[in-house]
Amino acid sequence: MVLFTFQSILSTTYNLFAHIQDQQERIRRIFRLMVKLTSLITIPVMMVLIASAEPLFYTLFGEKWMDSVPYFQWICAANLWSTIYLINNHALNSVGKSHISFRIELLKRGLTLATLVAALYWNHLHPEAGIGTQITRVLMGYAFACTAAWLLSMWCIKRHFAISGLEQVDDLLPAVGLGFLLAASCYGLGCLTTNLYIRCIVELGAAVVLYIGLLRILSPSTWIRIVNYLKNRQLRS
Repeated sequence: MVLFTFQSILSTTYNLFAHIQDQQERIRRIFRLMVKLTSLITIPVMMVLIASAEPLFYTLFGEKWMDSVPYFQWICAANLWSTIYLINNHALNSVGKSHISFRIELLKRGLTLATLVAALYWNHLHPEAGIGTQITRVLMGYAFACTAAWLLSMWCIKRHFAISGLEQVDDLLPAVGLGFLLAASCYGLGCLTTNLYIRCIVELGAAVVLYIGLLRILSPSTWIRIVNYLKNRQLRS
């Protein structure tokens, strides 16, 4: 749901980039700002969902769905960079490089298909592994394809917008660091009790409080920008 929400919001970024396509420096500045703000929301959320998947699934769906937890975690891992990948593609499309983003998407689909075939072949060789392990192998291949496509889109951004790889990584580091910290807190708090209902409340509650607190203390300007960004998008919709 988080990704669908942001994909609908970020669908307007193409028009924004297209409107200023002749202003290279302005595109670079706005692009990097959007990556920073978007990643600070989506990446920590996805990492918390991965860390708290077990108590979350138990609370929402019951014990019979617990076998699906690893699948959910791999799907979250596969989509960890999806909003950044979307911004990269919109930026490329806006300056007349839609053929590049199209080829990247084709490569992503091809890698997904190739890893699917490889996983199915592995499953054929190891039928004793069980259906759960077999599905996990398929999702691992999907995660690899999504990550490879995102990395390739980063390289294209470097080439066509003169934003170096180090600059792009630097824009993502705060979100990744915050995500790891929140995920680690969820894992740590999960060791305090075996009751999954309590774990769900404590882990997610602590993650929300810690996220807001750290962001407001360490980067109040970023917190204000995120709040204003979401308010403006809500008013426009």
